[in-house]
Amino acid sequence: MSAKANLSWEQIWQGAAPRFDQSEPNLLLLEYLKDIEPSSTDETWFLPLCGRSIDIDFLLRTGRKVVMNDFCQDPVISVFQRCKIEYSLRKEQGFLCLDSEKLFGYVGDFFRISKYWVSRCNHSYDRAGMVIFDKPQREEYARTLANLHNSGHQYLLVGFDYQSEEIDSKANYPLPLPFKEVVDLFSKDYLIEAKSSYTSEQPFLHTLYLMTKK
Repeated sequence: MSAKANLSWEQIWQGAAPRFDQSEPNLLLLEYLKDIEPSSTDETWFLPLCGRSIDIDFLLRTGRKVVMNDFCQDPVISVFQRCKIEYSLRKEQGFLCLDSEKLFGYVGDFFRISKYWVSRCNHSYDRAGMVIFDKPQREEYARTLANLHNSGHQYLLVGFDYQSEEIDSKANYPLPLPFKEVVDLFSKDYLIEAKSSYTSEQPFLHTLYLMTKK
């Protein structure tokens, strides 16, 4: 991502709440985990391009640990503050690292994140973070995740598609992430299962995919 793009996202996070901020945890994540207890006290989830997602609070409340990454420090720090979690700061491999007992933040270029930091994670959760990317960057994003995930790693991805061609054609809307593109991007390295979906008011069709690394 270019310095110009980084500056743009810094400006977004320093302003009013972006439209993709949530006031409640994602419905598909809530439904998926409602009857699933953590497999252990060390069950850890990786959230790439997390922003200041309220889903992080939910995962922590269920007893899970979270490793999060974003290009910008403001949303990452705001999550710690919102959750009232104290943290230590350090710099490593070009990243600003925030550490605590249950929550870990890595601020820097996702495409350069260390596999060592992600290897502690049993699961990943991704609320269509790649919508900020064009097609070549999405392909690089998928390759990066495949390199970070070990065999058997379970990756929950929320994709979405528009229910109106008119909306899909508007330049100020993010590019959709429909089923066909999910298959094109990930089927080489993951087993893909569509779990559930719902239509929101935008109107988007949101779909939760469970993808298991081969």
